[in-house]
Amino acid sequence: MQERMDRREVYDTIMDAIAEIYSSLEIIEDTLKEGGFDGALKRAKLYWLAHIDGALLNQYGNLGGSFISAKDTIEEIVNDDDSIYHTNSYFER
Repeated sequence: MQERMDRREVYDTIMDAIAEIYSSLEIIEDTLKEGGFDGALKRAKLYWLAHIDGALLNQYGNLGGSFISAKDTIEEIVNDDDSIYHTNSYFER
């Protein structure tokens, strides 16, 4: 039987994965810029790159964010509070 991860391990693993995603987004932006695709870069930053950021930590503040973002999940782990999911019938299964 696999041992349950502690809160810190869960937090660190998720934050590491999110950092990798942001690093990949930077690679995409740099590649478009270096390739001279300024229009494509501008559109990507305004749309799908902004959506990914909004669903994660909304570091760039481009959109209003996601309904439930990675940041919300991190806060739940840190605060050990999943009550938000029990107060809204949308999340009941």
